[in-house]
Amino acid sequence: MPSALAESVAVLALLGVLAFAVARPRGRPEVVAAVPAAVLVVATGALPLARAVDEVVRLAPVAGFLAAVLVLSQLCADDGLFEAAGGWLARAGGPHRLLALVFVVAAVTTAVLSLDATVVLLTPVVFATAGRLGVRARPHVYACTHLANSASLLLPVSNLTNLLAFAAAGVSFTRFTALMAVPWLVVVVAEYLVFRRFFAGDLTVPATPRAASGHPVPVFALVVLASTLAEFVVASLVGVEPVWAAVAGAAVLAVRGLARRRTTAAGLARAVSLPFLVFVLALGVVVRAVVDNGLDTAVGHLVPAGTSLLALLAIAGVAAVLANLVNNLPAVLVLLPLVAPAGAGAVLALLIGVNLGPNLTYVGSLATLLWRRVLHDHDRGVDLGEYTRLGLLTVPGTVVLAVLALWGGLHVIGGGSRPCSSGSPRAPGRRASTRPAPTRGATTWCCCTSATTTCRASRTGRSRGCSAAATPSVTPAGTSRTSPTRPAPSCCAPPPTGSAARPGSSSATGGSSARSSPRPRAPRCSS
Repeated sequence: MPSALAESVAVLALLGVLAFAVARPRGRPEVVAAVPAAVLVVATGALPLARAVDEVVRLAPVAGFLAAVLVLSQLCADDGLFEAAGGWLARAGGPHRLLALVFVVAAVTTAVLSLDATVVLLTPVVFATAGRLGVRARPHVYACTHLANSASLLLPVSNLTNLLAFAAAGVSFTRFTALMAVPWLVVVVAEYLVFRRFFAGDLTVPATPRAASGHPVPVFALVVLASTLAEFVVASLVGVEPVWAAVAGAAVLAVRGLARRRTTAAGLARAVSLPFLVFVLALGVVVRAVVDNGLDTAVGHLVPAGTSLLALLAIAGVAAVLANLVNNLPAVLVLLPLVAPAGAGAVLALLIGVNLGPNLTYVGSLATLLWRRVLHDHDRGVDLGEYTRLGLLTVPGTVVLAVLALWGGLHVIGGGSRPCSSGSPRAPGRRASTRPAPTRGATTWCCCTSATTTCRASRTGRSRGCSAAATPSVTPAGTSRTSPTRPAPSCCAPPPTGSAARPGSSSATGGSSARSSPRPRAPRCSS
């Protein structure tokens, strides 16, 4: 297929899927449009079948992890966790204190149980609590959707965008959390201050509380949640995929819920939300078609290299704008291959943009679209003008504050290391990985301990570590090369044009091919 025609087919397919997701005619799920669109881009040749299969395989573990988290959230709801949270919120006594408590509960719920739990499970509880206290629900309900996006910065499990970017960031679960903790806190506090001012009229209406019975705290569910979080940390440290920690937590609650008849097998199946998972995979295929047919080149010129403060601000800004144009899930799929070579700081700045940006328009994230449906279920409409005005007051400021906090954290904590494998730069100071390169003849990247070391590779394509008395260099897999010692930054340069992996081979930076980057891009490293 001619490249111009392939590009047109891919773009129209993506726009059609997004328009369907926003409108949802007759309440039909997004997968109804996404699967035919994915079939279309493959059938017309806009994306080769092998590339589509590679993309599905790459996203499958993320979809599996999301399924486990969704089941875990639903089981916590079945155990009464959100009713107990509503009882605690009802003790507020007044609208100002209720808003503060909603911010706390929504921020923690989003961070631990993902943003979908905040939108789908917590928002109805907030509606009921506001009615019980006799206060206006609008500030507190809007807090749910804003924090579903902005409070998802904290953990890799808090948002699907985080899950997609976690592997490419090349950092552990604990380092990711440490780097994002201060940005998360700064954003939550800044949003709260804006909300108090923006909804001042609603918050001055006195409460007229009605008596209601309390709900017992589900201690067992809280213990399982705490244990699951601890398992995430341990799994990250020992190199086990975090999906198994989520599956273990969900399994424990599922066995208990089934034994006590608080849940059913059908309820667990619904909690998995299989149509939504298929939608994520199909959307990934459509986005890959758009990227491979020229979007990477167009966007790549807007994305700076490096992790200086200005570069991080630019990355976050581009990500926020793109999220509001095409939704944050396609935005992270498009931008991730472009920013991943610059290291963890650039990937985390990307997440700041795609997680905070959707608060500007309610089409910016799938969670906000879900929130709109919840409001319609409660006979409440969404004032687009009001939502946008609130977003204009929160998004630019929180993005800047979060990036400043991230930049400071990178200097204090450090950005961690990246895996040393084909197509993926490696941070200084770590042993090279023994992971084989996916394609014989592909470029092996490695950044060694100092400016006088280099990466070597064996004939089998396995990285063998760093040798002394040479500068960092790019070494084709299956060879070993040493360059003369000279002053150089302690990181590898990008491969020259034409020396990257053949198209279609996946890399450690999120499955991107040589075509995924519009130009060679080197990490910004210090000497």
